[in-house]
Formats: sequence, C-alpha cells, structure tokens
Amino acid sequence: SGLPAAATIFAAVCHDVGHPGVTNAFRTAVADELAITYNDRSVNENMHAAMAYRTLQLQGCGAFAHLSKDQYNMIRKLAIDMILGTDMAAHFDNLKQLTSMLEEFGPDPQGWENSTPALQWILHTADICSTARPFATADSWTDRLLSEFFLQGDREQELGLPISPLCDRKTVCRTSSQLGFVNFIVKPSFEALTGICEVGHCLGHLGNYVDQYNRRQAQEKEQSKQRASVGAA
Repeated sequence: SGLPAAATIFAAVCHDVGHPGVTNAFRTAVADELAITYNDRSVNENMHAAMAYRTLQLQGCGAFAHLSKDQYNMIRKLAIDMILGTDMAAHFDNLKQLTSMLEEFGPDPQGWENSTPALQWILHTADICSTARPFATADSWTDRLLSEFFLQGDREQELGLPISPLCDRKTVCRTSSQLGFVNFIVKPSFEALTGICEVGHCLGHLGNYVDQYNRRQAQEKEQSKQRASVGAA
C-alpha cells in the first residue's frame, strides 16, 4: 500500500525501458559503453533505472514532483532495488533471502523489518512470467524470446565470441530448453510467492504449459525414432 505500491508499479513500468535485446553477458563481452560505465555489473538493469529517472527530469514528466524529499528518496531507492533485482544473476541469492525472510517473519511482508526482498521477488517473477499465461499467449512469447536470443547468438558468431546458452539457433531444442527453464527457474519462483500472495492461476497456466511441452517433446522423440528407423532400413 502507499509509497511501496507506487514504487512497485513504477519499477514494473520501467524495469526494461530501453532494452537493447542482448544480455548483460553480451554487453560485458563486447565491452560496450554502458558495460564500462557500470563496471560489468547488472548493465541492463542499471541502464533501465537510470533511463527511467532521466525521463522523470524531462519537462512534464515529474510524476513524483508532489512528494516530499523523504518520500521521493524512499520511492527512488525501492524502485532501483527492485529493478536491479530483475537481473537473473541475482536470482538464487534473492530466492535464498526471500525464503529466509518468510521463515523468520512469516507470510505478511508488511510485518517484516524490510519488505524489499518480497517486492523484488514479485517484480522478478513477473518479469519471467510469460510461460504462466494462457497457453496461446505463452507460446507466442516463447517465439519472441527465442528469436531475440538467436539474434544475439548470430551476433556472437559474427564477432567470433562463444555463443551464449539458449542463443544458438542450430543447437537449441525449443521443448527441452523451455521445460528446463520452467522447471528450474520459473516454477520455483512462483512457488516461493505462494507464501506471500495468491498465484494459483499463474501456476495453473504454468502447469498447462509444461503439459503441452511435455507432449510436444514426446512427439518429437517419437518422430526422431521413426526417422532413425527409416534411415536404418
């Protein structure tokens, strides 16, 4: 409620602003200007936060101009913490912190000494939630994400760099890569949120996505066996 809610909404709106379509690892590998500026640390996320606050300084964009200095500083700190928390490099550390807070203080973050870990995790989970939407929407987002990854892989190949995980269009298997990501990253992220808020509908969509992809994977394996059988004959 109140200022934390405002900060959360603002961070959600701004958390990917200006995204260049490549990962932090790529930007670090090519030593681009912002990788140097941010010392290879959460390059994209630092850029998103900085761009958001530069925008607020433009004429007519002072969304928080009515706040006191203390209120503004609170929202700024919380929003930046949440945006930086969307860096996948922080995933497991932040999950460990959230789990510890839940165990120590219970399921209501308003009673915690610091609710930032809960808000960070809510935004981070929302950031990776494409597979927790109705299947047609989720599958179309999978198309978009893989296309972005493959374009990065193409650039890495052109530059003579090692191709990043999930970015090689010649070797990545859509079904197995997605099932691995969902089961190892996305599902545990939503399960961690069950101690804070209602995410049953998201887990339902996620379960349907996994079922659909398990069926696809089984069909692919069967088709592969049939092709191998024909080739052997």
